[in-house]
Amino acid sequence: SLGVTGRKTDRLIQICRACNATRYLSGPSAQNYIEPDKFAAIGVEIEYMAYNYPPYPQQFGPFIEGASIVDLLFNCGPKSIEYIVEGADRVPDAKSRSG
Repeated sequence: SLGVTGRKTDRLIQICRACNATRYLSGPSAQNYIEPDKFAAIGVEIEYMAYNYPPYPQQFGPFIEGASIVDLLFNCGPKSIEYIVEGADRVPDAKSRSG
């Protein structure tokens, strides 16, 4: 519905423009491919999310970090919220990076 075109960073830039964004929040993996100069050129600050989730009991073997929320839900059920809240309390302030 925004009428944006392009690929990768160029598409994100168009979305930011269409929404009059001044900040773009991204997952940390995007640092490997995002082009921060293009965001800076349109006055959009990039902020990378910092994840710091506590280990939770997983059914098979030792804790494997980086699994999806589905893994947490299937392993911990209703107690999942406790790990989510604890993790949110442990996340340091994310540092903005625009270059």
